[in-house]
Amino acid sequence: MNSQQRIIRSVIAACVVLAALLTGQPVAAASPDYSSFFEEPRFADSGWSTCAPITWSADTRGMTATQSAREIKRLRRVWSLWEQAGGPSAVYVGQEHLAYEPATYGLRATDGSAAREHHVYIAFKTRREVSIFTGGAVGLAKPTLVFEGDKRIAGGMALMLRGYVTRQARHDPKALLHVYAHELGHVLGLGHAQSRSNVMYPEIIGLTELGFGDQTGIARITQPCRA
Repeated sequence: MNSQQRIIRSVIAACVVLAALLTGQPVAAASPDYSSFFEEPRFADSGWSTCAPITWSADTRGMTATQSAREIKRLRRVWSLWEQAGGPSAVYVGQEHLAYEPATYGLRATDGSAAREHHVYIAFKTRREVSIFTGGAVGLAKPTLVFEGDKRIAGGMALMLRGYVTRQARHDPKALLHVYAHELGHVLGLGHAQSRSNVMYPEIIGLTELGFGDQTGIARITQPCRA
């Protein structure tokens, strides 16, 4: 492996906890409220390059064909939100069988193929399949490959709790959009925000649009294409 490459193998600290909607609380004023996913200074503000679209695949086994199509459509919508705010574009390339790998806290293709660069794996799994789905966590996501020299993210993964997704699809679809937007924000390099007006705030309240902090953050960390 190139000395400038680092596989991010830490336990996923950036998880989404299902929280009840808190009523009566004022929403903080719009501000450039965003943070980097990375705590280490050498990786701070790492982002994806716009030289090529991100490709992404999904594992929706355990869902019906109708459920699968519905969630792929929702994910497409959320990718578009980030792109419209200045993030990289993303192209869905189809279904893929993915397995959770405890050693790396990540996903791998079950056919043995190597992880693809500039690609994101997304899988819908149960608590039995993913040991780190504990407590109220319903989504977990992270970058999986970053080039230290130019702080360029080149890989990512997101896990969604399948039972939660199928229930919320019937009862609160807005919550699903918020979860997807939050988790893809982590994949794109954003950490948690401090204002509840941003989808990167660690509480699910059914936001379906990005906040000012989300938009500022993704525009600042996304890297323009370099020759």
